[in-house]
Amino acid sequence: MGWQRELSTELLLTTLMDATAGALALLDCLERDDIAGIKACTQTLRREGIVLRQDGLELIERAVALERLEALRELLHLGSNERQPFDLFGRYHYDFLVQLASNCLESGRIRILLELLTLGAILPPLNHDYALVDRIAKAAVDEFELHDNSVVALARTCKTNQGAFLVQALRAGRVPLVQALASICTSNQTYGASRLGEAPLIAAAQAGAIWALRDLVAAGAKPSVGLRNYGYALHFALHCEQLPPSERAELVHELLRVGAVPELRDCEGMDAYKLAESLGDRPSLQVLREHGLAYGPRQSREARARHVRDLCFFYDKADGLIYRIGQPDVPFLVGGDYDGPCPCSVEEFRLERERVAKRREFSLAWFEPFLQRLEKGQEFGYKELISKAPHFRIVHFDETTNWSQMVD
Repeated sequence: MGWQRELSTELLLTTLMDATAGALALLDCLERDDIAGIKACTQTLRREGIVLRQDGLELIERAVALERLEALRELLHLGSNERQPFDLFGRYHYDFLVQLASNCLESGRIRILLELLTLGAILPPLNHDYALVDRIAKAAVDEFELHDNSVVALARTCKTNQGAFLVQALRAGRVPLVQALASICTSNQTYGASRLGEAPLIAAAQAGAIWALRDLVAAGAKPSVGLRNYGYALHFALHCEQLPPSERAELVHELLRVGAVPELRDCEGMDAYKLAESLGDRPSLQVLREHGLAYGPRQSREARARHVRDLCFFYDKADGLIYRIGQPDVPFLVGGDYDGPCPCSVEEFRLERERVAKRREFSLAWFEPFLQRLEKGQEFGYKELISKAPHFRIVHFDETTNWSQMVD
């Protein structure tokens, strides 16, 4: 047994010496910015299964200090494996990389930070840090003008606030990049947007990017989703000062074509008609008056022509069931004053309807065929819907009587 202990100790010392020699060789290549030498060293270390441990972490810190981008890339890949991307040099170092990224940000080494993030699997997602992602997006798209593939990789890595990259791409007029980002930046629009990046068509309208609207809609962007405490895409289009009046009017028309609803109101209680009139924007106002009711599903067009926005089936402090016939992108609200009303899908509306029906004496069986048609994307006439309703009464809304938690 003694000879076995001596042999294992000898092997351990040999491995440690090999690791030290490998680290010193890498450091020498790093100082000289010898990428070919670094690649040769890393290949040898991988082939012989030598683990650098703490020396490897110090090499990464040195590469960051010297701002050696290619060397940093090689070292980070050396310190990762397919099973565990944060297993650096035989140690789990999630916190090490997070701190390294934070140090890069604080010291102004933004380019190095971007390199860390473009590696994707190396640095974990930046959860909920919206301001940091905004800064990263601006640096990637505007300051350093990274290649489209690198920007898309950054957006996927950050996960939170991915729309910040789309906003910057729209402002920079980078058409291929907008097309590449559209599919990953148009999700989760059911409840309205709290940030500009969560409302792609609003971002496009603000940037005056007429060319981007149809690509964004094709990718899933909804034209009548509002930005909380501000307004809708049409409001931003009317405030778009970088476009001359004729092009701004075309931007308004294109938004109408893709389904924007001009009757929706901003945080000041103004719909697109009133806003255009108050701004003295005659070309846009003419477009709104001529084409404001020409687009959208039939039931929505016909309801809006009659100045009908919502059909309220039931509402009190505790419960609410509302069909927003004039708002095709967010057509249902459920919940009363206590916990709502909140936007929801057809299926969620059905579930809430059944729950309320157990405590209230009323039936919405007559509305089920229309729900089924909405699910299938089929249109129907406003008169057809009203003819099936047991009874209804009209209530005129103003800025102070509004049950929606959205902008309008």
